[in-house]
Parts: sequence; C-alpha cells; structure tokens
Amino acid sequence: MSELIGSVSIGLADVITDGISCAKLLHGDVRVPNDGYKQAYVVILCFGVAVTVLSLAYRLRNARLMQAQALELGQQAWGLSASATRRQAQQHEWELAQTHRTKVILSLALLSVATQGAMPLQAAGDARACMV
Repeated sequence: MSELIGSVSIGLADVITDGISCAKLLHGDVRVPNDGYKQAYVVILCFGVAVTVLSLAYRLRNARLMQAQALELGQQAWGLSASATRRQAQQHEWELAQTHRTKVILSLALLSVATQGAMPLQAAGDARACMV
C-alpha cells in the first residue's frame, strides 16, 4: 500500500512540476531561442500527463485486483478441502500475476521517461548555450 501511495505521489508531483515549468515557459519567465521550444514543451507535457494518468489508473486497478485475489486466497485457505498441491499452484499463479503486474508498471515507468524525456547532458549544455 505504501508503494502505491508513493508512486501516486511521485507521479502527481512530476505532473505538477512539469505544469509549473510549462506555465513559466509560456508566460515568458524563461527565455528560449524560438517558439518551437514552447510548442515542443506543451506537447511533451501533454504526453507526460497522458502517461501519468494511464500509469495511475493501472496502479489503482492493480491494487484492486491484488486485494480481490488476496481475499480469495484467504478464503480458500480456510477451506478444509484445499490440498498442499493446490495451494502451491495458487501461490505460483499469484507470483506469476505479480510478475506480470511488475513488468507492466516498469514498462509504464519507461514510457514516462521516454515521453517526458531525460535530456542527455550534451544536449542540455547546447540548449543553455543557445539561450545566452
């Protein structure tokens, strides 16, 4: 649960800081060589918001599915007819589902980095040199 709260908080903080940066750029608080930078930043902000919303929606859906599956496993554990083999199979299914969820979450994180960008140092230095 703490991982979910942390990821939601970080995702929202990222979108908020991107929005603040975009607002400063659009209002002229930050100098840029041409208007292409403003347009590009608005597009990147839109992609970032879309990916963050998608990621948060998936994480919340994932949390509900995990809760339902945990409740189901808990109820089955109380049943007397559950054999050791069946419980082990259910445990493997749980781990497989969890691995899939983790892969999707990490894929969304990579998509977020790709859309919001991690500008290489050389490109950042070139951009700063153009603004001076």
